[in-house]
Amino acid sequence: MRKLGITDTGVSPNHGWRHTFKRRAARAKIEQRLRDAFCGHTPANVGSIYERPTVEDLAEAIKDFPRYPVDAPKRS
Repeated sequence: MRKLGITDTGVSPNHGWRHTFKRRAARAKIEQRLRDAFCGHTPANVGSIYERPTVEDLAEAIKDFPRYPVDAPKRS
């Protein structure tokens, strides 16, 4: 992002993408435990540790994630 000219150190682009991903995944009705796993968030309680998703679970869930176009920056 810095190469695109975003120099404000108060802006954390990767953190922003995480928010966007989780919000869009929730709208797509992807389970919270799967959303958390994609983002590397730890379970909220000890019992949830036993329900960590497998790679296969994540691969299946990402199929439901809505696609959206991302325009590449124009080179000058």
